[in-house]
Amino acid sequence: MTASIGLTIYPLDEADGDTLLRHADQAMYQAKQQGRNRYHLFDVHEDRKASGKWEILEALGATLRNDELALYYQPKADMR
Repeated sequence: MTASIGLTIYPLDEADGDTLLRHADQAMYQAKQQGRNRYHLFDVHEDRKASGKWEILEALGATLRNDELALYYQPKADMR
């Protein structure tokens, strides 16, 4: 039997009770992904960086779905 524990600290993670539980749950899944029988401390700054990356990926996906990108090929040749 193993234990995976997710932690969050209230003064550092200024959120309501439901959000604190969700953050602890996210930290627990991180601990499980790292090999189980571990603990992981939820980091607010890392979560903000990760959500920023997801926002960028979502915006890029919307750009692709709306055909807002164009690809141009420019061959490079040595003229000597």
